[in-house]
Amino acid sequence: MICADGGRTSAVEAVPSSPERRSDTASPINNFSVLRDLAIIIGLAIPIVALTPRVRVPPLVGVILVGVVIGPHGVALIPEPEEVSALSEIGVVLLLFAIGIELSFSGVLRRGRAVIVTGGAQMVGR
Repeated sequence: MICADGGRTSAVEAVPSSPERRSDTASPINNFSVLRDLAIIIGLAIPIVALTPRVRVPPLVGVILVGVVIGPHGVALIPEPEEVSALSEIGVVLLLFAIGIELSFSGVLRRGRAVIVTGGAQMVGR
């Protein structure tokens, strides 16, 4: 598209954003920033997790260290605390999904009383 002054602009820039499409509040999930941040996290976490057995450290410690280093209080590759919060929620969902895949129904039935008592205590404690 050609502007009045002879310059070129993309069709996306030429379309004014309507009030219902424009968000006045900053969202942590915009312009694929979450995908970029996940790529950064995964790209750095995989080599660190691969090295953790050599230094006799659990992989979870390596993942936590990567998060601390790339977060807003470290190198700040992910500078916004809101983005870190959104990514942490995604991480919790993925962790619970992985636990659910590993958990067998027969194992829950075998530990029935302990599961009910500890699960109930956690719910009451909230």
